[in-house]
Amino acid sequence: MTHPETIAASVLAGNNVSEVVDFAIESNRSAKHFAAEVDQTKPFFREYASAKAALSGEKMVILEGVLGAVQVVFPGLVVQAKVIGKDKKADLLQLESQLSAELFHALFRKRTVIEFADAAEDYQAKLAKLTPAQQGLLANFVEVVESTPRVNIAK
Repeated sequence: MTHPETIAASVLAGNNVSEVVDFAIESNRSAKHFAAEVDQTKPFFREYASAKAALSGEKMVILEGVLGAVQVVFPGLVVQAKVIGKDKKADLLQLESQLSAELFHALFRKRTVIEFADAAEDYQAKLAKLTPAQQGLLANFVEVVESTPRVNIAK
């Protein structure tokens, strides 16, 4: 069996943009197809390993094949917000006003997320209007860098 990196290196060595594009598209399609195929096997592995773990109490089950092994790990119980709709979870912040502060903080931990208010160009324009001291302070924490170019491969 030929390894993908060998094929890719061969195609790239040809330095033909059209061939590299076609190779990337076909490889992307194959990868997505095989990922979907693998995903279809996971419920089988979970069910099989669950039955085996129920008998032994194991937290990890290894299922052997000829080419290698599949590992199924049972991480245990997790606490999560209740799913209340398609791709929507309960808003736990609503509980803050309905529980005592002591109980809320015993059960939950609030985290603050700080995001940039503006795109880089707007940030730089605002930064230019600040004092040198403010600019220096911000320079210790924030930088504007070129983002990595995104490659979108046709499906």
